Parts: sequence; C-alpha cells; structure tokens
Amino acid sequence: MITSGFAPVPAFDGGAVECLSTVLLDKNEKKARYQFIVCTIFDKRIDESEYKLTKFIQIYVGRLEKILEKIFNKICRLFNRPKNFSVYNYKLIRYLLKNKIEADYILLENSMDIFGNILKIYGPETKYIFHLHNDFNSNSKSPEMADLVAENCYRLLFVSEYLKRRFQSIVNVDDKKCRVLYNCTDLENLVLDDDIVKHRSSLNLKNEDFVFLYVGRINEEKGTLELAKAFSNLNISNAKLVICGGTWGKEFRSNRYLGQVQKEFQCNKNNVIFTGYIDVEVMTQYYALADVVVIPSICNEAFGMVMLEASKYGCPVIATKSGGMMEIVPPNGALWIENNSNIVTGLTKALNYAYYNIREMRIKTEAAQKYVVTCGKFSEEDYLNNFWLCLEE
Repeated sequence: MITSGFAPVPAFDGGAVECLSTVLLDKNEKKARYQFIVCTIFDKRIDESEYKLTKFIQIYVGRLEKILEKIFNKICRLFNRPKNFSVYNYKLIRYLLKNKIEADYILLENSMDIFGNILKIYGPETKYIFHLHNDFNSNSKSPEMADLVAENCYRLLFVSEYLKRRFQSIVNVDDKKCRVLYNCTDLENLVLDDDIVKHRSSLNLKNEDFVFLYVGRINEEKGTLELAKAFSNLNISNAKLVICGGTWGKEFRSNRYLGQVQKEFQCNKNNVIFTGYIDVEVMTQYYALADVVVIPSICNEAFGMVMLEASKYGCPVIATKSGGMMEIVPPNGALWIENNSNIVTGLTKALNYAYYNIREMRIKTEAAQKYVVTCGKFSEEDYLNNFWLCLEE
C-alpha cells in the first residue's frame, strides 16, 4: 500500500483517505486476508502500534524540507508551471529503487502523480490497484496521468458510481477493470450522545432553538457562502446555524472567503456559531443537537461522508444534488435541492420547509437510516469484504 504522504497511516492525525486505509488494516487483523506492507510518512507512534499482519515503511520528511517544498510549488504556481513536487514521493521512490519489495499487488491510495515512477520500478506485469478518492485537478491528477493509470492497472477502485463515470468520460478504460468501493463508517454504535442539554448550553443554545448544522471545510466548493446567504434570508427568530469546520484541515484562519461568509451574518450574527474544526469522535455531540443537517456543496462530491454520518445517526438532511452523495441514501432519504445558479433560493426554501415540516423530514430520515445500515455497502466490516471482492471476483 502506497499512501499519499500527507498524513500517517495508521490515521493518528485523521484524514479521510488515511482513515479508510486504517480500516483496511484493522479489519484485516481480524480476517487475515492479506499481509500488508504500508509505505507512509514517518510518525514515531507507528513503532508503538501492534499490527501483526502489517509492516510499515516510514519515509522521514524534515520540517525544512516541507518548507522548501511549499516554496518551490508556490513558485511553480506563480509561473503557471504544472508541477507538484513532493519530497515524500521523491524519498519513497529512492527507497524502492534501493529496496525493491516483492508484492502480489501494489495498491496506490489516491497517489496518481507517483504512478509513473512506480511503473518504471516494478514494470507492466505487476498487478497495480489504483484507488481514486476525488476528482481530477491540474497537478496531481491530470488526464495524462489518468491515461497511464488506466492502461497499466489491474483494478481501478472508485468511491462512487459518479466518480467512476467521471473517470470513464475522460479516459478510455476497460470497464472490466473498474469497481466501486464505497467509503465506510462505524455502524456498530448508532447511539448519539444523549446529554443534549449539556451540549446546547455549552453553545448558549436554548431548548426552543431550532438548530441547522453544517459540517465541513469553509470554502467555495462546499457552498458555505451560499448557505450563509440563504440562512440570512430566513425570518425565523429561533433558527440557529452551527458551522463545524476549519478553513483548511484543522486550521481556522481568517481569509478572504471566510470574511465573505462572516459578512453575510452581520445582521443576525447572534444566531450563528462557528466552532472551528471538531474531531470525529466528538461530532456525535453535534449531530445529537442538530434538528437538520445542511450539505450545500456546489461541487460534485466524489462521495459525501457528512451525508453518510448524518443519515446513520438519523439526522434529517438538506443536500444539493451533488455527485456521489445521491448514491448514499434513497431518493426519498433527504430533501434534495438543485445544484445550479438558483442554489441560494433553493436553500432558502428548503430551510423554511424543514423548519415548518420537521415531522416529514424525520420520515425521510427513517428511510435513509434504514438503507445505510442494511444495504451492505457502508459498514467497516463491509469495507474489507468489498475490497476483497473488488480484487478477487
């Protein structure tokens, strides 16, 4: 398994892809399907882990190296050079050139820009598996790179049918190579933290307040500004909006976009709460106090973990018709709005509808929760089984 090097695996520091990779390793410890060799960025906590069926190859990247990498890539962007240099990738390739590790499969977790070098080391006869977690971009996932991946991989794994179709619309690829491996979540514990009074009081929320919850990064593609405009259009005195998320990863720093979002709330700033980044294990508290979860993405989501998490806990959801998100629940499992130029109007109407028709929203939630829990696609136990089927069927 070749990880991207952004964060360590096991996922001590979170990260969507890293957490999914960790699920594979953890469930494999119980099922003993594979012997994993994981290439990951260095983290001293890895040495304390107790995996019996996984060996870790750690690539150390120093602080100064990370700074120089950022400077180099920033200069390339300023001069419009399609370059995305990674010290981690460079050191990993050097390691593999010196220590060619024998493997039955080489699984690349979302790392398309390193594939050409891996191909040179291991040759075309190796069984490569590429696991695509998000859409194309100009540097690390270009159509040219995708062509190389499609031509030489034994299997291509996608987190949704939407992402699979998107890939096939750009790259000429044999459909027999393509499989969908949906993201997963823990479906064994579906009980929300029940101390709602305590959580509400910690945010200065009253019992009569109706809480809309937004979970995710505060940036353009997530539609945070559009949600801010729609919420400001409401004329409901006890409606509150709780925004859980940072501007980048765990950071919550002022920037132009955050300033635009906050400006929209000048007239009703007492009804809006910014929590900053919230750790995954604490998010149950926020889903518990939410009356409705809002997912206003204006991009086409490759998957949509917030939809999955909200639905498993039985939270009513308002969401845009966005990419792979529509595959997670049945059509009647959420209040869907069109993802178009009228999104603010659509969101405003949906927020109003949810407030005045909360019983109907909860009926939608029952359908969504039942599907998520029983369909056999989204549990952590399903994840290793479905991964195995993708490779071996």
